[in-house]
Amino acid sequence: MMNKTLLLIAIIIIVLLLTFMFFYLFISKGDLLENSILNIPKTIHFYTPAFSDGEKIPVKYTCYGNNTIPTLKWSNTPSNTKSFVIIVYDPDAPKKNFIHWIVYNIPSNITEISAKNLNTSLQGLNDFNRVGWDGPCPPKGSSHRYVFRIYALDVVLNLSGKVTVNDVLDKMKGHIIAYGEFIGIYE
Repeated sequence: MMNKTLLLIAIIIIVLLLTFMFFYLFISKGDLLENSILNIPKTIHFYTPAFSDGEKIPVKYTCYGNNTIPTLKWSNTPSNTKSFVIIVYDPDAPKKNFIHWIVYNIPSNITEISAKNLNTSLQGLNDFNRVGWDGPCPPKGSSHRYVFRIYALDVVLNLSGKVTVNDVLDKMKGHIIAYGEFIGIYE
């Protein structure tokens, strides 16, 4: 009788752990990304000279080309900004909101970022399990959207080690004062 009870308790614990892991890995990231901008003003003008909002991303910025970072520019930021965060993700990937790039603690006096002025120590782990930029790489024949989002924060984030998008989103809670975004498409 005691063995059956212990076995039942063990099964319940395993099911609860698996449920939590599924939520954390597959649901929470998407919810956190979308919830991060609820009631936050979209006032930052965020863009790239490489392509227009809603247009096709040139191949050189993808895994099928040179996989380089497009130059990103922004303006109209709040005067009390202490740092910026940029997150690029694919909402159309089978794994919801596949992260392609995380850059955090961008100084508030910076209004442009490119491969030439990027400090690699301030990049997070993407969903390719690498630190840094990994451009669009959808399966041949499928069209995906890529959201480029910038956040203005009233703090500098205290993060170290292999930083994930969940780490960044968690630390940003309550500190986002504005954001901006644009979308690129690649197929």
